[in-house]
Amino acid sequence: MAETINVGEIAGRIAALRGQGVLTVISERAGLRMGLLTLVSAPLVCLQTCAAEVGAIALLWQLLSGWPYRLLILAAFLFLLLAMWFLPFKWIERIFGLLGLMMVVFVVAAWKLEPDWSAVAAGFVPTIPQAGGDKMLLYAYYVVALLSAIMLPYETYFYAAGAVEDHWTPHDIRLNRAIVVIGFAWWIIDAFTMSR
Repeated sequence: MAETINVGEIAGRIAALRGQGVLTVISERAGLRMGLLTLVSAPLVCLQTCAAEVGAIALLWQLLSGWPYRLLILAAFLFLLLAMWFLPFKWIERIFGLLGLMMVVFVVAAWKLEPDWSAVAAGFVPTIPQAGGDKMLLYAYYVVALLSAIMLPYETYFYAAGAVEDHWTPHDIRLNRAIVVIGFAWWIIDAFTMSR
């Protein structure tokens, strides 16, 4: 988690001081070969992350509706594609940011339901299911989702691109630090608790 917060803070700082994205600075500083390697590998990691998130949306919709999971994967993909196509960047930030903030309801509901907190703590200890079967596939899915949430690669690029678009200056470095420490930490903790 600390690595993700650190990378996000660095990406925001680069955007505030240089007015450029992370990949541009990498290619300037490390040379064309390393810049191309980063440019090729970053979208592959982002694709893995997006696939895990589309699957998570479909899984959530299946739990809510009982509809077939494979149909909901297509629906989730189309929903996100249409949102990106028709919504301006400012509204994507606002809508999905507020939807993410609504996950606080999960924490409040958990507190109000007064669960057995020792069982909740035991749930944080990973257990690997027996090899084979659907439980192993589900476990592998959660491993990918959790690793994707911890790495947050495209969120870092997206965050820095938003800082460049908003014309951050060195005066915004404190704001950058607060956003990254509070926002990224909340995102990672939430992703971990939702995957349990």
